[in-house]
Amino acid sequence: MPNYLPELRTSGAPRSMVNKFWGLNKTPTITDGEFADMKNLTSDRFPLLAVREPRGCPILKYADYADPETMTVTEEPIQDNEQGDAAKPRCITMATAPETDVFQPVYIDGSKLVIGYHAVDLGITDGEKQIVHMGAYLIVIPDMVYCNSKDLSDRGKIEDGFYGDKAHPAGGMLTDVTATMTMCDYDGRDPDYIDQEEPKFVLFEGQYVDDKGVEYNPNGRLWQKTDEYDGLYRFSTDDAKWYKIKSYLKLKITAKTIAGLTINALTMKKVLQEGDALRFENLHNLNGGITDGPHQVAKAYDPKDGGQIIVVEGGTTVTNLDIPQTDKKIIRVYRYIPNLDYACESGNRLWGCRYGDNGMGQYVNEIYCSGAGDFFRWGLGEATDDSAPVTFSLGSDGAFTGAVNYGGYPTFFKERSMHRVSGFLPSEFGISTDSVPGVARLAAKSLAVVGGILYYKSPGAVMAFDGTQPVSVSDKLGSLTAYPRAVGGACGDKYYLYLDKSSRADPNLYVLDTNKGLWHREDETVVESMAEDSENMYMIAVKGEKHTVLTVRAKGDPQKDKVRWYAETGLFGMESPDRKYVTRLVVKLSPEAGSSVRVSIQYNSTGVWKQLYAKEGTGMVTVSVPVLPAPCDHFRLRLDGTGGCEVNSITKTVRDGGERI
Repeated sequence: MPNYLPELRTSGAPRSMVNKFWGLNKTPTITDGEFADMKNLTSDRFPLLAVREPRGCPILKYADYADPETMTVTEEPIQDNEQGDAAKPRCITMATAPETDVFQPVYIDGSKLVIGYHAVDLGITDGEKQIVHMGAYLIVIPDMVYCNSKDLSDRGKIEDGFYGDKAHPAGGMLTDVTATMTMCDYDGRDPDYIDQEEPKFVLFEGQYVDDKGVEYNPNGRLWQKTDEYDGLYRFSTDDAKWYKIKSYLKLKITAKTIAGLTINALTMKKVLQEGDALRFENLHNLNGGITDGPHQVAKAYDPKDGGQIIVVEGGTTVTNLDIPQTDKKIIRVYRYIPNLDYACESGNRLWGCRYGDNGMGQYVNEIYCSGAGDFFRWGLGEATDDSAPVTFSLGSDGAFTGAVNYGGYPTFFKERSMHRVSGFLPSEFGISTDSVPGVARLAAKSLAVVGGILYYKSPGAVMAFDGTQPVSVSDKLGSLTAYPRAVGGACGDKYYLYLDKSSRADPNLYVLDTNKGLWHREDETVVESMAEDSENMYMIAVKGEKHTVLTVRAKGDPQKDKVRWYAETGLFGMESPDRKYVTRLVVKLSPEAGSSVRVSIQYNSTGVWKQLYAKEGTGMVTVSVPVLPAPCDHFRLRLDGTGGCEVNSITKTVRDGGERI
């Protein structure tokens, strides 16, 4: 007879082990290895559960910049390592600072732009700002002020333009200007000019009666008719008819003294070109007048007797002029710069958008680009050459919510649409509009590129866009519609996302590991702005009135306090209707020396955590957590501590107690 081994009896208490931890999952369908809530954990040691490394708190110091001869740097930092209240930075970015090729933080502090160790007062106003890079230039939107990060003397207001060959050192408007105003044709010729080679339009003396019986007397001049005949006309002897022509205004401009700088002639030829736009002030007070503008430059050239001749379109803005008309008056002439909601650089042009009043009483829905390599130059319509500025009108409704250069395409967002500009020359420019989830109303700063993918916060989710169609990557976070405000940034292969509700309620800083697809929550730090370099990411943290610059990696200047962390599992026991006993819990972990860790359990969603184990850090240990068996329908576990720690595995033994205990 065969010998049989004795049959082993089952214990009825199956054991399960988790040794891969999959990050945060705030949805009801949480699985083993995921956590319903957490704080200050990271995917850096995946598949282990690990505490993030301490953040850095770099020393901030700078001296006010005056000029290259007097520029100094403070010997002692104006702030200690905790940064105190000496500075309140906002809207941070990175740029190469003067006298170095190393990227350093650039941020706004009050009215100043701080570049490395130097501060330049640009008169920046309060409110939300955006710093856009264009070569070495840093442009603050919507103030439209600029500064060259390599030459701090090259700075000012964009609309002020150039005086002579360089920017005005004081950044003030052109105020002491004498202008002679006359009517002219496109070529700047006086109204009584007769082209002997092509005498199509000649002077006409005497009366003229048109086919409607209206009598006119041109008196040897161009004539501006009224009422339904409003406009500028010339008489043609070819067919004895009047032809309406465009009217132009010629300004001969000479400058006297500007802020102590004597200029014999205002030469804006290097800046002003055909298609550019100017605005005027005080010209409407002259006899006949012209609106303040903007006006498109038809031609700009230098006459032999000095000064600058600017020919601008007059059209119907010139009314009731006795032609020719001359007058002299102190006027203001400056560039037209469109109001910009958001901006980006692409193709060596500054691109921007505006939905609302354009500053001249006109309601617009437009996208603009500056001249090629020239953010001082803006136009009013179609480009006249390959380097000219361009204006586009859109048909989509709603305010703009963000702008970014993605893949070489200027990309503009509204909450329900995306607008991408293609082409490299004005003749090739085209705009495609896609009805997709766009950037949320208060989430323009969430735009960031990680690994070639564009991430941003839409009204209800975090989207990833690879150039085809944006898709949600935040399903594990649940619906995000209650969190309209968002700030994002990139560091390596991670996307950092700060979210809060109105008035900065319920702040949360999340991190998406884009390679592993894992979300982790760090803490409740309120973030104003983020900026990344090749090795680190800087963020401006706000606590009350205190603004602090932090780095996600310490780099030798860590915060002094140890990192406090916790991880809470989902509900165990929901797969069975019977009651359960937790009979054994084994946790393998590695707390750092000087750190602490605790293990707690919560039965039946009572909200009360019962501590099962506590230990100081001594290196890797396998902890058999003593559990007093208690009947429950379901339970959850919590690990928390202070300081560095890695969790290798969690093993639990649960016995089914049946319907009765």
